[in-house]
Amino acid sequence: MAYRLFGAILIIISASVCGYLYSLHPQKRYKNLTMICACLEIFENEVGFSNDTICTIFKRIANLSHFSYLFQTAAEIDEEMSAAKRWKYAIEHDCEKMCLEKGDTEILKLLSCELGTTGKEGQIKSIRHIKTLLERQAISAEEECTKNIKMYRGLGVAGGIFVAILLF
Repeated sequence: MAYRLFGAILIIISASVCGYLYSLHPQKRYKNLTMICACLEIFENEVGFSNDTICTIFKRIANLSHFSYLFQTAAEIDEEMSAAKRWKYAIEHDCEKMCLEKGDTEILKLLSCELGTTGKEGQIKSIRHIKTLLERQAISAEEECTKNIKMYRGLGVAGGIFVAILLF
């Protein structure tokens, strides 16, 4: 009897942990989107006020920000690649790590079309546009967080109880 009770408790705990871990994904997505928006604001200012190359700006932002996956990857890639190709590679490389959805990555890839091909004003306008689109995505991610976190956690507990009842 004690073994059954212990097994049922282990099942419930493990299912609850799975539900909790699954609920972290929307939170990470929201946090990462807001950090990308902050980094893009720094990027916009650097493009507008400095005369450095975009690759140098990538390195500077990677050193300034605690959240620097994209910019660190873009700064470390082969020097021979263009800024647009560096940005695109960084997005493809770090998408999984940042818990971004396909729509988020598509918006970020839009920026690679403008990097290094237009003047400062065109790049600044493009960065502002991408930042606005990402802020909208962050708002929807925040709504998803508030709506789904309790559901994922509750389903983890309920699923664990259901499996424990079925097995014992």
